[in-house]
Amino acid sequence: MAHYRGQPLYFNAIPAELAREIVALLDEYQAEYLIDDKLNYALKPHRHHPLLANLDQNKLAECVDVTRIESFVKIVVLACGRFNELAEIISRLDVTIHYHSAEGILDLTANQVNKKKGLEQTGLGLEPFICLGNDMNDLPLFERALHSVVIGEFAPLLRIAKEQIPMDDRVEQHIISKLKELSA
Repeated sequence: MAHYRGQPLYFNAIPAELAREIVALLDEYQAEYLIDDKLNYALKPHRHHPLLANLDQNKLAECVDVTRIESFVKIVVLACGRFNELAEIISRLDVTIHYHSAEGILDLTANQVNKKKGLEQTGLGLEPFICLGNDMNDLPLFERALHSVVIGEFAPLLRIAKEQIPMDDRVEQHIISKLKELSA
């Protein structure tokens, strides 16, 4: 999903029928999940999860019932008692799956959706560019970047990144400093 001056440029949603199939699986497995729409989101159950601390900080969206989701932009599996079994079943579906080991979550998007594809869809050229990232959906960008900075310890990115920013209590300050350094 990309926006320009507050207006959406594009979004790549999971096809509605497939998304409903995934939601049915999540409910069957009694999973906790977050679903992103173009603006609003659905959350089950309605309780705190560390990932949610950064959700809608500007209070622009509304937490809605899953039946009110119009476009399934992303589905995040937050927790499940049978997580590995559920992940195996979902891996057979036509979606892109990213496992975020630091948070212990599954991130589902439409098939072949990643940040590189998103950048391509903006119409901006791909090279030369500098990127910062922390997980699997950054990998295609890192492979093409002139310069790349991994945030944290994600091994596949560490192998190809030019620099690393530690994931500590000053990570935001480190990112700001690195952006200033790179822009100079």
